[in-house]
Amino acid sequence: MTERNWDPARWQDLGWPDIRFVGFGASLVFWSGIGQTYLIGFFGAELREAFSLTDGQYGQIYGAATFASGLLILWSGGLVDRMPLGRIAGIVVLGVVIAGLTMAATPHWIFLLLSFFLLRQFGQALMGHVANASMGRYYDRFKGRATGLMGVAYSAGELVLPLFCSLLIGQLALPPALAMFDIDIGWRGAFAVMSGLIALSVFPVLPLLLRDMPARNAALEARLAEDARGLAAQPGSRRRQWTRGEVLRDPRFWLLVPMMLAQSGIFTGLFFHIVSVLDEKGWNPALWPYYWGFYPIAAFALNPVAGWLVDKFTATRLFPFSLLPFGLGLLLLGALTPFAAMMLCLLLLAVAVAFYGTTFNTLWPELYGVQHLGKVRTLSTMAVVFVSASGPLIMGALKDWGISYSTQCVFAGFFVFASCGVAWFALRQTDSRPLAKAGD
Repeated sequence: MTERNWDPARWQDLGWPDIRFVGFGASLVFWSGIGQTYLIGFFGAELREAFSLTDGQYGQIYGAATFASGLLILWSGGLVDRMPLGRIAGIVVLGVVIAGLTMAATPHWIFLLLSFFLLRQFGQALMGHVANASMGRYYDRFKGRATGLMGVAYSAGELVLPLFCSLLIGQLALPPALAMFDIDIGWRGAFAVMSGLIALSVFPVLPLLLRDMPARNAALEARLAEDARGLAAQPGSRRRQWTRGEVLRDPRFWLLVPMMLAQSGIFTGLFFHIVSVLDEKGWNPALWPYYWGFYPIAAFALNPVAGWLVDKFTATRLFPFSLLPFGLGLLLLGALTPFAAMMLCLLLLAVAVAFYGTTFNTLWPELYGVQHLGKVRTLSTMAVVFVSASGPLIMGALKDWGISYSTQCVFAGFFVFASCGVAWFALRQTDSRPLAKAGD
């Protein structure tokens, strides 16, 4: 198999090795939902009742666990640079299974803190980190489309997992013909079932999905050697292999941080408090599971388009514009009272999340190379994890101080626009030409 086969330029060039490799990443991203806010927040009422926690106590436990996970990712995220991919993937999947079982057996709020930490570290942080770092490292011309397919898997998890958990805990209204599936095993049973499914669906297929890694590693080494021989390592070169210390001294990285804060903090805070937002607007919160499905379905369809655009125009060129629809959606949600505002916000959010997720995950190999990609990505992952912990706390505190969620959404929308402008300024002179290969 030639080197070109390991980095296809066209969809028709894909072979079974690529399908297996993308399937590996997709399986991790899909099951990362067990540690994501959208699923953990789904059990919020049950968890608060089980451990006699107030809203504030529950948020503090969740925030503390998430902050601790963000600190550890600085070390654990770098393991993807130093360990064989099959080994680190196995460790992460095992960690997620243990986290889910720990959650199912949690007897006290102290152990709830530990369970949240394990779910956030192995689920929310490492599963997505390993999957996206792998796509960015081993693909060059195909990395945008591969990352877009990761986004499809994530959106599928956003749609399927909450519905599946609704079924497990008896909250999903079923027609009479399906009454036999009307069960209620509680939140503990739901986490135990998900852990079992992860163990049964991912562990056995890892060797098959990663069977081509020796040849893929050889192709990567040849590509890095070609880059080192043929191109000078000038600042800003997309061929240069930056270390984490060099990235921290690069002003562009710090000018991109506001967009990370805008996406992670505002998104997490908004959906952590979504029931209160709906109640403030006078909309029925009980119908939220049906509203929510509109967003992942739209994002599911848009992710492949985002991946194709990244491979055509590069993430460097597209990233600063990716959150503009989110900013507009926040303004509409904050300023309007008809329910159509929520549907428009969810549609615009789907557009933004699809394009932001794909450009964000492919931006780092474009800017800083792939040799130290795991450590470089930990910087952005840590920022995202930290902000995802503080977003719900800040929005809740502002509400307690008398600032309505509508007002917060309007100001958040303007912050998103400003952060996009700062990112455009940071990347405006960066080389964004698509990389050419011999034989193209």
